[in-house]
Amino acid sequence: MTVENIPFQETDDTMDEQASTWWNAPIFMALMKNLLIGGGFLALLFLVIRPLLNAMKSSGGVTSTFEQVESAEEQMRKIMAAQKAQLSNQANTQMELIEKVKQEPYQTSQVLKNWIESKK
Repeated sequence: MTVENIPFQETDDTMDEQASTWWNAPIFMALMKNLLIGGGFLALLFLVIRPLLNAMKSSGGVTSTFEQVESAEEQMRKIMAAQKAQLSNQANTQMELIEKVKQEPYQTSQVLKNWIESKK
């Protein structure tokens, strides 16, 4: 019995030349990847975002947004004015109640006493 070293395939120098072609170089692959990413970004920009912005401008979407903000601010001012008026009204009512309590302390104490007893 003899043991011999026999290769599975014959190797020749043409495979080394094919592996070293310029399009298989790592720098070319990185350059191609970056160019594809840039091209995808430009396609997104020109095919999706630009028509969307043009559609918003033609339909008045941008101006209506500003109008909505202004109307919301106006509504907030109205709400704040109504709240200020309500607080002023409550303050006046409390002052009137305090004056009545000062004028009739005995009756006030009786009302409070009955109210506390009814809560027990």
